[in-house]
Amino acid sequence: METRKLIEDFVSNLIDHIRAEVKAEMLEVLLKGSGRSIHTHVTKGTRSIGEIGKKPRRKGPIQLCPVPGCKHAAAPVYGMLCADHKGTPKALVKKYREARRAAKEGGKVIPIHSAKKGKAAKLAKAKKTVATKKSTKAQAA
Repeated sequence: METRKLIEDFVSNLIDHIRAEVKAEMLEVLLKGSGRSIHTHVTKGTRSIGEIGKKPRRKGPIQLCPVPGCKHAAAPVYGMLCADHKGTPKALVKKYREARRAAKEGGKVIPIHSAKKGKAAKLAKAKKTVATKKSTKAQAA
């Protein structure tokens, strides 16, 4: 009787182990097709199914401050600028980013610092157009 019980225990343990192995292999095959991976580990001589999931997220590259010549990291706290340039006007930052995109795409680079601002820019533009109109009239006559 005692040997019969030992044999039954051995067979039931063997069946459980084989079922676990088959189940792990089936899951591995199924998940391999979907791009996921299964992690299995051995604990106390038996194999159990671990966590099923995606690969851990990889961190993106460090974003630098958009101000030309600045090599510091940008931070969301400062509006994606570095601590040194956190007070830079948004319009100027927009121009910096556009210039960087244009340079990256191989387009013509717009000089940022030579642009005039506000009323002075409007007056200079108006004077320039008046001067060109006068010169074209003088050439036509």
